[in-house]
Amino acid sequence: MNNIPMHLRIMIGVAAILAIWVVWSFALASDLSPELEAIRQDGINGNIEGLAEKAETYPPKLAKTAIRTMAPQGAKALPTLGSILLKNEKVELRAEAALTIAKAIKKATPAQRPLAKEMTKVLITALKEEKEAQVKVAIATAIGNLRDYNNMESVLDLMGDDDPDVRRRAHVAATKIFGRKYEFNPKGTPAERKAAISGIRQAWAESRGHVGPYHDAYRGKE
Repeated sequence: MNNIPMHLRIMIGVAAILAIWVVWSFALASDLSPELEAIRQDGINGNIEGLAEKAETYPPKLAKTAIRTMAPQGAKALPTLGSILLKNEKVELRAEAALTIAKAIKKATPAQRPLAKEMTKVLITALKEEKEAQVKVAIATAIGNLRDYNNMESVLDLMGDDDPDVRRRAHVAATKIFGRKYEFNPKGTPAERKAAISGIRQAWAESRGHVGPYHDAYRGKE
């Protein structure tokens, strides 16, 4: 070993560390695979109840995966996702449910669209009751991703939230819904923010009759 050049010793040491890390990673993956496989099977079988149970009992990372797996089920998953958003005690799971509601609504069939549209009210109900910034950010993101012009006023209200991250995400959502970007500094002074929100609100009121029909037509092609 003493005859081996220093740079080779270093390379051998690094290779040994990498080998240990790879073995450890595979061992960890092996430990998680039964749970992930169970989630995958529930997704394939459309077992919403099974996924909901796993969201309640699995560790947070796996629970979030179970929630995300509900999205392809479309409107069928919305009542369960709504329940998680409104009732689950874990902040990260409520946030994941909000984002997944938007994805599930987009997966809804034409026949399910009336129900899906009604379920957007769950996002607003949760928003009125929610105290955690992480969940508010997720709800704002969901509304923006849906381009839900019917709830633009709630998004504008959220731009006045106490948390700058919530304000920033609400501004992004408002831009997506409106289709236009108006200047807004989420870290500006209260007076600056109030003036910016007022300007956006006025512009929205003036163009409201044109934005709604456009989005209705757009959604009909989804």
